[in-house]
Formats: sequence, C-alpha cells, structure tokens
Amino acid sequence: MKKLLIAIIAASLVFTLSACGGESSEEKESSSKSTAASENNSSEKEDESSNEESDGTDDSDTASSTSADDAPLQASPLVYAADESSWEIENESYTDAVITSLTYIGTEVPDAAEVCNITLSSIVIPGLEEYSMDEIAPIYKDRLGLNDGMTINSEEAGEFNGYEAYSYHGIYTVGEADFDMDIIIAREGSSLMVICPMSYSDVTDAIKEQFDAVLDSVRFS
Repeated sequence: MKKLLIAIIAASLVFTLSACGGESSEEKESSSKSTAASENNSSEKEDESSNEESDGTDDSDTASSTSADDAPLQASPLVYAADESSWEIENESYTDAVITSLTYIGTEVPDAAEVCNITLSSIVIPGLEEYSMDEIAPIYKDRLGLNDGMTINSEEAGEFNGYEAYSYHGIYTVGEADFDMDIIIAREGSSLMVICPMSYSDVTDAIKEQFDAVLDSVRFS
C-alpha cells in the first residue's frame, strides 16, 4: 500500500510543481498542459499494461482480491471563494485530480499583479486514512524536490481550515527573483489537498489580506 501511495503522490505532484514553479503565465500554462498530457498518456499506458497482464485471470478471483490498493483514484473538487475581478482563474479537471490556478490581477495591490499565485489541487487516494500526516508530508517533500529550488525556512504540523495539515514555508528562487512560497498539505479521510500560495517577495506583506481571503475559504466539497 505504501508503494502505491508514493506512486500516486508522485504522479499528482507534477501538476502542483509545474503550477508553483514561478514561470510566467504563458510558460506556466504550457508547462501544465504538457505535463498533463504526459501524465494522461502515462496513465493510459499503465491501464493498457494492466489490462494485458490481467488477461486470462479468473474474474471471481480478481473480484475477491480487490482491495484499497486496486481502487480507482477519484477527483476531489475543492470549494473556494475568489473575486474574479481580482483573480484570473484557470481550472484543469482530470479523472483523478482537480487543479485550480488563481493569479492575482487586482488593482488593490498593483505591484502584485501577475506575480502572485495560489494553486489548489486535490485528489482522493483510497486507503490514505491509514496514514498520518507525518508519514504523508515527507513523501510530498521528497517528490516535490523542495530542496532543489526552494529553501525551506520552517515546517509544522497543524490544521488548515479545520483539516489535519502539514505545512512547509520558504523561499523559491527563479533566476534572480525570490518568491515566498508555502506548501500546505491537508486531508480529510482519503481526500487530500495541496495548497500552494506563492508571491514575489517584495509584495508578500502587501498581498497578505487578499491571499488570506481566498485561503480561508478553501474547503473539500
């Protein structure tokens, strides 16, 4: 089960990493779509391989041996509130994941326009409830490669909007630009969300109120 958990997390995290990587909006969209296509193709190949390997097996044996390891992944949409006059919202829906990218375009903090972003991603992983956040969070940390592009200043277990959560806080560097970035991993049962607020360091304090208004509204549907 743990190997499956790691594999699933590794696949789902590609979306989060591409969205939180600090690229321009066009580069981000291109990267996200390219990654999505790659992941979808990979999933299709895995499905085909799985079907081929299952040829000749007894259906009754297969049915009787089905466990959480074999259960299909499901999308787990999130509920949030964001003023569309202040946030450009892009949604990507997949069979097993839902990704939402919100880029600040508001006028309240002009210097923050298009350099501050919140990414919301969610997935259902059957059997996830068997693991603690202390077990899940390190997998995300390793698979995201946070130590490669992000300097982690602090991490902590706690709650996010009432959900069990684990958070990483640090600086993500893109070229000569520094971005303050948080990785918030929260779950309810087998549903998992990864929230990634990222802001150009020079405007982090100024954009906090706008960030908090969105983050405080995020819920599992």
